[in-house]
Amino acid sequence: MKKITTVLSIMILITLFSGKISAQGFSVGGGLYYATSLNNIGISLNGNYEVNKKIQIAPSFIYFLTKDYLSWKAFDVDGHYKFSSNNGLSIYGIGGIALTMVSFDIPNNEYWGGSSYTDTNFGINLGVGASKLMGTNLEVFGETKYTLNSGGFLKIGVGVLYKL
Repeated sequence: MKKITTVLSIMILITLFSGKISAQGFSVGGGLYYATSLNNIGISLNGNYEVNKKIQIAPSFIYFLTKDYLSWKAFDVDGHYKFSSNNGLSIYGIGGIALTMVSFDIPNNEYWGGSSYTDTNFGINLGVGASKLMGTNLEVFGETKYTLNSGGFLKIGVGVLYKL
């Protein structure tokens, strides 16, 4: 099940990115996130499609580093609404959907046999963010979003996007 979920997530990302890659207003990049419930760092792949001057669609996939046999992956599709945009600095609100995949794998040892647990949760993201243009094609961003699901958690991230 874990491999199927990972493959499905990658296929969804490829589908989302391939349809828009030649469109003006599309950016792709990556970053680092911290999740409060996991108390760990994740590496992200981010996209951003500018629908108009105020609204953006921002898919992301975050792979959190394995810690204490626990592994998290988060796939988000968020909408950004720009409240303010001045001199390349934008402040935006975040609202979107979240798919969080959690797996817990304990290896075999001399005391007990190994076990595995996998769960997938759907949720809603709410948050705020800011981005700053650094030249014509490079943009840095920072955001904080709370995922409302069965075990809600806060994600704090920073990253870089390259405008295609």
